[in-house]
Amino acid sequence: MDRDVRIGLASIPALLGRPEANLAAMDAAAAEAAALGVEVLCLPELSLPGYALSDELSRLAEPMDGPFATRAAALARAHGLVVLFGMAEQNPGGLPFVAQVAATPDGTVRACRKVHVNPKEAPFISGADSPVLFSLPGFSFGVVLCYDAHFPWLCTSLAVAGADAVFFPHASPRGDSAQKEGSWMRTLPARAFDNGVYTLAVNQAGDNDTGLFFPPLALALDALGRPLAQARHTPGLLVADLSAEALDKVRSHPMRYFLPQQKIQTPPCRMARLG
Repeated sequence: MDRDVRIGLASIPALLGRPEANLAAMDAAAAEAAALGVEVLCLPELSLPGYALSDELSRLAEPMDGPFATRAAALARAHGLVVLFGMAEQNPGGLPFVAQVAATPDGTVRACRKVHVNPKEAPFISGADSPVLFSLPGFSFGVVLCYDAHFPWLCTSLAVAGADAVFFPHASPRGDSAQKEGSWMRTLPARAFDNGVYTLAVNQAGDNDTGLFFPPLALALDALGRPLAQARHTPGLLVADLSAEALDKVRSHPMRYFLPQQKIQTPPCRMARLG
């Protein structure tokens, strides 16, 4: 990481099957983030179509260049920042993928897919095969989607490939915000500390019009697993500044940066250059 980066985590609603309403919420979050100088804005998992444990996700799925996905990607150009948004991606070989799309102001669009699907999702969603490292000038990051956070090798693979930060977009409807934060704080500090990366998580917010309630939450941790800012328990935008100097301080410490001592090879990542 060669420079400081301001990121935003927008815990916003994602109403099932109402992409127009969801696009409006995404647009408002991007406008607010841009006004605050955010360079990379992460929206929740499935922020475009909404979340469902049903065949509804197949109906809502579209290709990467589909009409709503194209409009979501255009938010990056409209507001002048990188936007990470969630969609259901059509899969010619079967059930749809859950994808997180990285769109840049210059029109570049790249995506990664959820690797592991939980047992309740498996009848409706396909899993992918590998994580993706996204590369911007002076800053690289990965995306680990919701249930994938419970598989440590994904984060380690991204860190070995050069990730400075890992975003964790969620669509997790269980518990309230405090309980959700407690759950994340059992997992995400370890991902940060073990791999020497910033970990940044955001959940959908509120009722999705189908009886599922998503506790609003955004959380940013430094490379030692410590909070960068107070966790947000209400819908809206959390902004955090990622310091290159602070990350270098961790990675230059012989007893706080463990990856150089790793002896077991992790599976490779795919690479996606964004600029």
